Amino acid sequence: MILLRFLVASSLLALSTSCSSGGLSHLDSSLVHNGRPTEAEAYSDFLIARFAAMTNDPQKAAEHYALAIDSAPEKSGIADRALFASLLSGDYREGVRVAKRANTLGSEAALVRLTLAVEALRVGREDDAKQMLEQSRFGPFNRMIARGLSAWRVVDTQGTDAAVRYLEDGLSGDPRLDSATLYMMGLIEMSAGNDDAALSVFDTLWDSSARLAVGVEA
Repeated sequence: MILLRFLVASSLLALSTSCSSGGLSHLDSSLVHNGRPTEAEAYSDFLIARFAAMTNDPQKAAEHYALAIDSAPEKSGIADRALFASLLSGDYREGVRVAKRANTLGSEAALVRLTLAVEALRVGREDDAKQMLEQSRFGPFNRMIARGLSAWRVVDTQGTDAAVRYLEDGLSGDPRLDSATLYMMGLIEMSAGNDDAALSVFDTLWDSSARLAVGVEA
């Protein structure tokens, strides 16, 4: 029994000596510092943001997505979610701030590029807007959105009729893609005071949307 106690005491002494003399050097310093790795903070903020988004709290979602951007391994997807939540909450200025921050971090998220393009148009930086809208790599739907935004540049430089023709030239025949273009076309007609033309465009949009809904239901 005395020998057993001696061995246990010796083992504990050796273990404590090892830890105090550098045994912890093999552990991640961030674990020692705050009890969790740096990436865990990003995952925590991401999960809180996801829960907030699912419970219809876009403001809280935007806040925690924004916190996760810096340390998240994959930034563009987080930035896209942060920006979407900001815009969904109605906070355009915060959305622009998030978009600029994400862009600085190297994000190529489509919504980031589109938001920066809108802001460039708003403050009169036409060349910057053109570069973002024409040189960014967008998918089919976002390419239609980008073309719709570019149409407002055409309104300023060439007039409403030229902008409408520009949008008509980009119609694909696919109602899932053309709906965004038709919406923008109607808004451009309305902004020019062409109410009858705008109503005609919206009627076309309604008809194509109804056909699409019937097709999905079938």
